[in-house]
Amino acid sequence: MLINCLVAFSLATVPGQSSLQIQPAAVTLSGPQATQRLAVFRVENGEAIEDLTGRIEFFALNPKVATVDETGVVHAVGDGDTSISVANDERTATVKIKVVKSREPATIHFTNHVIPILTKLGCNSGACHGALAGKGGLKLSLRGYDPVADHFVLTRQASARRVNRQEPARSLMLLKPTMALAHGGGLKLEVKSPEFHLLGDWIATGAPGPADSEPRIKRIEVFPPRAKLKPMDQLQVLVRAHYSDGHTEDVTRLAKFSSTEDLIASVDDGG
Repeated sequence: MLINCLVAFSLATVPGQSSLQIQPAAVTLSGPQATQRLAVFRVENGEAIEDLTGRIEFFALNPKVATVDETGVVHAVGDGDTSISVANDERTATVKIKVVKSREPATIHFTNHVIPILTKLGCNSGACHGALAGKGGLKLSLRGYDPVADHFVLTRQASARRVNRQEPARSLMLLKPTMALAHGGGLKLEVKSPEFHLLGDWIATGAPGPADSEPRIKRIEVFPPRAKLKPMDQLQVLVRAHYSDGHTEDVTRLAKFSSTEDLIASVDDGG
């Protein structure tokens, strides 16, 4: 399922009354490894006109519930409620943080987590393993439209060497994109990246396949929803997914970004 979401950008700004805002405005972290990146904007007339995230300090009220690093990424620690605050030019802003299910086992879903990584890396694109005839003996469904078939190909074919449940570190799915073994597609995955560790954890837990019980993405939202920038300004876009079971996840690293007008505003792979 392909879900699109837009953020509107315009050029030039007229000085006026502005406020300091943290987005998202409220965060619920579900699970022991849940994270959410925050962004801090100067907002005017409902539009973000400046990204202050990299020039501001974050403060966690109760680090036993959640911590926040210097880049604004909030990490779940223990169940409860807390808040994260920032200050800039005598202006302050606060976001409420709620952590739930921090002591429950982390769950990695093939459809919601593994397929988006393959799509983000371009592994199942038409120029790679998503081509009609596949590539290098591996044929995946184009952009992950058939997770059941993809799971079978990755876990059952090639003598189960692509996903090695007994010795996860020897899985071709990890060795080839990191160039530990020769890979025609070149380096696609950094060993220290969250994506590498997520794939490794998925394999280590038995590489479970798609299940009807998995929550499904109902919608995604972007932050900020509107922005007004001057030429050469830069701004980070965040993406959050809402699932059928009610929980939300920061999926910025898994999202594919594109601009409808590159001559007005371009966007890189990280948003």
